[in-house]
Amino acid sequence: MAEAAALKPRKGRKGKSGFGLPADIWNDILGGDGVAPKPIVLFGEANFTFTIALASLRTNGSEGITATTYDSQLPTFDRAQATAETQCTPNGKKYKLSDEEIEDNIADVSGLPDFSDNWHTDVDATSIPDWLQVAGKVVWFQCPWTLISMGSTENLIRDFMQEMARKQDIGDILVIGISTHKVYIGRYNIESMLGDGSGKSIINGYRYLGYDKNIIKNILKHGYKHHSDATHDIHQVHNDYSFDTSIQKRR
Repeated sequence: MAEAAALKPRKGRKGKSGFGLPADIWNDILGGDGVAPKPIVLFGEANFTFTIALASLRTNGSEGITATTYDSQLPTFDRAQATAETQCTPNGKKYKLSDEEIEDNIADVSGLPDFSDNWHTDVDATSIPDWLQVAGKVVWFQCPWTLISMGSTENLIRDFMQEMARKQDIGDILVIGISTHKVYIGRYNIESMLGDGSGKSIINGYRYLGYDKNIIKNILKHGYKHHSDATHDIHQVHNDYSFDTSIQKRR
């Protein structure tokens, strides 16, 4: 863990959360004043702009981040970083940032060192390899999705949660980023992931703590570009909708 003196201030506000998420949750994910965040494992990457944008927001930067993709190939770090730098401008303008704020975000992204040694291919989030340790770490799956021909997105989320429940420690945090696009919402079956939303039920080994709508906006402002293998611009499709970031704790 980085020394407190080496930590940078956390950028952005925790936002409006559905159940008033406590500060220690955000310290685990992003870090806080003089507090380093916990190591984090990311699933479902593609162009790795999410990984880079998140690193630019954490108080200890890229330290402790492991990012994985189901794909068999990785982008180079330089390519992923350049994509994120470029995306800071249109994303920032969407959120009505000033030119100075956009330039600051680009500087955050461009200042990251190459940490692609911690990026890994061919990782199935529902059956992770033994070398990939998630115990004691935050786990984040951003916008899980599967083609109908390959199965059910609802089952993907269920199988992912059950796999993480086998591997994480009691008290560990699990984050799932979900799109509010009507097609995605229709395929998630939110009740199977969160129960009735009261936070009283244990679903797939986790208790639902609440949701946040603003952390993903800060990640987008720092260059996250949605990606899929579709022929159309999936980023534009999703950028017209909001995201909820669902937070669960292992029980």
